[in-house]
Parts: sequence; structure tokens; C-alpha cells
Amino acid sequence: MYLDLPQAAVYERNHGKIPAGSIYIDPCFNAAVRSYFLGLADLEPSRVAGLDSTLDLAELAQLTRTRLRLL
Repeated sequence: MYLDLPQAAVYERNHGKIPAGSIYIDPCFNAAVRSYFLGLADLEPSRVAGLDSTLDLAELAQLTRTRLRLL
């Protein structure tokens, strides 16, 4: 499972927990990680499922259960 978080949400949720110079909130790094996992998800057979981590926790849990059952 790949939990995707848009860069705007990264900044919005950070609240200073991760220092400004950290690779974890770097937009270029995050774009590369996103690209890597989305590329894996496009392969057949896909072993990666991407989820929008801005969704409600209960909805994410339900989507995860559904996708895992399919596997």
C-alpha cells in the first residue's frame, strides 16, 4: 500500500514536526517517490495500491481491507 499525500497537505500537516530542510518534506523528493510508486502500480501484475491519505481514516481502512481482499 502506498499512501499518497499531496505536497500541500505535507506542509499543512507538518506544524514544525519535521525541520524545513528535511528530505521528507522536500517537494522534489516527494515527487520522485510518488512517481516511483505510481510506476510500480502501473505494472502488470500490480503489487502496489495507491491510496489518497487525505481521506478520512475510516474510509482509508475500508479501502485497504477491500484491496487486500482482492489480492
